[in-house]
Amino acid sequence: MTENEALSRLQKICSQQEKCLFDINRKLTDWKIPVNQAAHILEKLKNDNFIDEIRYSKSFVKDKFRFNEWGKIRLAYTLRQKKIDERIIQDALAEIDETEYISSVIKLLEKKRKTLKDRNKNILKAKLIKFLQSKGFEFSVIQQALYTILKEEGRK
Repeated sequence: MTENEALSRLQKICSQQEKCLFDINRKLTDWKIPVNQAAHILEKLKNDNFIDEIRYSKSFVKDKFRFNEWGKIRLAYTLRQKKIDERIIQDALAEIDETEYISSVIKLLEKKRKTLKDRNKNILKAKLIKFLQSKGFEFSVIQQALYTILKEEGRK
C-alpha cells in the first residue's frame, strides 16, 4: 500500500468515526507502512483535523458512559492505554454531569439488585460493590448509591 492510499483510507475512516493517534498508529503498523511514512501520514491527519485527541477523548467518555455504563476509573484506564495525555483525560471526565453520574450508578444498582437472590445483606452488598467496581465506578460513589438504595428499601 502506498502512502497516499493509506492516507486516503485513513481519512475516510477518521471522517466516519473518531480515532486517536494510538488507533491510527496501530493501523499503520498492521498495514506495514514504514515509520517515516507513518509519521508523515499522522502529521497530515492531525493538521487536517481528522485526528484530535481532545475531541476523541470527549466523544469516547460520553459514549462509553451513556451506552456501556462505564465509570470514571474504567474510562480513564482505557484512555491511558491509548496513550492519551492525563490532562486531556481529566478534562473529558470532568464533562460528565455529577447528578447524571450518581443516578446512573443508582439505576445500575437497582437493576442488578433485582437479579440477586441473596438474603444476607452483607453478601448482597459485597456482590453489588463488586459489580459496580467492575464497571469502573469509584468506591465513594458506590457507597453513596448503596446508602440511597438501602435506605429506600428500608422504607418499603
